[in-house]
Amino acid sequence: MKKGIALLFICFFAVVGIYTFIDIIESVFNVARYGTFTLAATGTLFGKAAFLLVVIVVFISVMFFW
Repeated sequence: MKKGIALLFICFFAVVGIYTFIDIIESVFNVARYGTFTLAATGTLFGKAAFLLVVIVVFISVMFFW
């Protein structure tokens, strides 16, 4: 049962991580296309990067500690 739950968490966080990574790439392209690097764009990119970091840490912890 414990391995099944761990596998479910691994799959969920892998999908969320991939989606977040693609979202960050799209945001960087939008900033590059419009040529304005405002405080809001910086905050958005930083927040997405921080969320991706949290997802990666949880993903690794589930893989190695469960």
